[in-house]
Amino acid sequence: MRMNKAAPLLALWAVVLLICLPARAETAGAQYRELKRGDAGYDVTLLKIRLYQLGYLSTDRPTDSYTAGFAKTIQTVQEANGLEPTGVSTPALQALIYSDACVPAAQRPAPAPTAAPIVPDRAPTARPALPALDSEGFLESGSAEEFIYENPEDGLWYYISSRLYVEIRRYAQTGKTPLQWFETRVNLRGIAPEAYSSEYTRLTDSAFVSPAEIAAAHHAVLAISDDTYTWRTYYGRRTGIVIRNGQVISNTPYSTAKGPHFPNMDVMAFLPDGRMALYENGETTPEDLLALGARNVYSFGPILLKDGRESLQVRYCGHSAEALHPRCAIGQLSPDHYVILTVVGRASYSRGCTLAWLADKMRELGAENAFNLDGGGSAALVFMGRILNHAPQGTIRQVTDVIGFGTSEKVK
Repeated sequence: MRMNKAAPLLALWAVVLLICLPARAETAGAQYRELKRGDAGYDVTLLKIRLYQLGYLSTDRPTDSYTAGFAKTIQTVQEANGLEPTGVSTPALQALIYSDACVPAAQRPAPAPTAAPIVPDRAPTARPALPALDSEGFLESGSAEEFIYENPEDGLWYYISSRLYVEIRRYAQTGKTPLQWFETRVNLRGIAPEAYSSEYTRLTDSAFVSPAEIAAAHHAVLAISDDTYTWRTYYGRRTGIVIRNGQVISNTPYSTAKGPHFPNMDVMAFLPDGRMALYENGETTPEDLLALGARNVYSFGPILLKDGRESLQVRYCGHSAEALHPRCAIGQLSPDHYVILTVVGRASYSRGCTLAWLADKMRELGAENAFNLDGGGSAALVFMGRILNHAPQGTIRQVTDVIGFGTSEKVK
């Protein structure tokens, strides 16, 4: 197969790109395996989906086989990016393909229409008088005062102190597929999200309690679902990379060749500089995360948004992605500034949502990075010791851990 006339220049540019790709390329050797003709696996499927997005393939529902025809497609990709057309997908080539630096095909599929804004039929109408806030949106630094507002009838809650700002709004859509959800905005100053656990020494039935009980025991102002790694441990499920309070609890990611899985063991880490770092399954290690200063690391997923781009697995990680379920997700607007979505499901007044709905809503709310946490019966939103998203069956699944934001002695 002949190289095009611009190949020397493109080849030099491709080398530069492969050196300067984002962080995911730096760990390409660990994240990706070399793929060639005759191979098969979920990583082949995802690679084909990405090439569909770039216009090199005509279907977004491909097989998981690396056929001779697909090897020719890879050669075309390599030529377009000034690389030797071997037909082999090396880890470095896959990192390039998944990045924004990959040259697209001349004929790309029409882009998916931008999701229309999700407009609720019901929203809070109350306008409480808020206290004077400083330039960062908190009570004056050093103040011991706390502002608390709770209006469950209207669907509006506030907590404001010198270190924590929480605003929760409940919304609903009626119609053929009714939906109720909560949007929570959280600003932190000088504090970080914490991992709170029930008091247990052995993982027995008694270790699992209401998330409200855990939140109250730690005086957490706000608490949400986490990755429920103990539930998966208890039932012999895979747990991924889990770090709590600086201690490595688990390091069992999935093989990238197998799938789809839900959850897929993508990773979320809270870092000391206030950032929420996201990694795909297999992209990082506990050692790397500890070196970054991460104290609490969660494995669940999939990643909903990373640097503003929707993860492939939002729509391609099996039936659970496309089904309507209760959900919980966290996004980041800027360091120490979070948005949390909690969706009620499996009820006549709220059916639940898909992962795509979560991703679209997170983007609409301004999140550049967003992560899916445990949902279903575990989806919990606890404010001042009370569960706001009451499950249709009357209870939220008992758990051993929650993610907490801020503390107050007024939480009993």
